[in-house]
Amino acid sequence: MNLKNYIKAFHKISKIILSIGGVIFFVLLFLSFTDYPFWAYYKLGTKNSAISETPDYIICNNSGSFEKNDV
Repeated sequence: MNLKNYIKAFHKISKIILSIGGVIFFVLLFLSFTDYPFWAYYKLGTKNSAISETPDYIICNNSGSFEKNDV
């Protein structure tokens, strides 16, 4: 094969890759203006989040344990 055939093959492959990338970009751009990204991220943190047994310890983290003079 000569150089022209390699260039044609490279051009064809790059055209396909860029076309697919462009379609994916516009789909993601369209989805970014909807509320789907919020709910997808929200569901990542809430799946199987129910407490199935009683906790052994209850930990309270607050700033009430510091005296005003110590800060």
